[in-house]
Amino acid sequence: ITEQVPYGEALEFQGAWVAEHHFSRYGLGSSSLVLLGALAAQTKTIRLGTAVLVPTLHNPIRLAEDIAMVDVVSNGRIDVGFGRGSAGYEYHGYGLDRNESQQRFQESIRMILGLWTTPEYSQQGHFYTINQATLVPPVVQQPHPPVYIAATRTPATLEFVVATGQPLLVGMVLDTVEALDLCHRFVRLSAA
Repeated sequence: ITEQVPYGEALEFQGAWVAEHHFSRYGLGSSSLVLLGALAAQTKTIRLGTAVLVPTLHNPIRLAEDIAMVDVVSNGRIDVGFGRGSAGYEYHGYGLDRNESQQRFQESIRMILGLWTTPEYSQQGHFYTINQATLVPPVVQQPHPPVYIAATRTPATLEFVVATGQPLLVGMVLDTVEALDLCHRFVRLSAA
């Protein structure tokens, strides 16, 4: 990928997206933001995206900081896709209860958005607490990098996407008919 993305930029591709996966050979690896930081140093114009980061497997403060740093080193070229992940073994490897993933997911994303947009941000959540934290350096893109939220099968995740007003990120794990159905449900919920 460190050769493909610069080549894609030379061919005038608009973006390159990388996935976060743990404990398997599926995807490129566990450190998407490290990889995107390296790609940012090798490129000038191509947008760099995460499809997806799994915020439930990270501390939201650290994730907000790491994304902000990639936004800075890429001169505002990061697009951020968040998702709950697709494999239970990833949660198991981190010692997390997958049954808590929806609540952790929503709490983490809200906190990350708060950290990006609010100096001295504080939030008492169910899983995480943030006390008067100000990101240094802040994100380059204002009010924050573009955020996309993946939803494939869980109605609660789709409802959260609609509630946040963020764009829907449709995963490649769906067949065309299922993906179109998901998009239609998103449009219906958004119009309600």
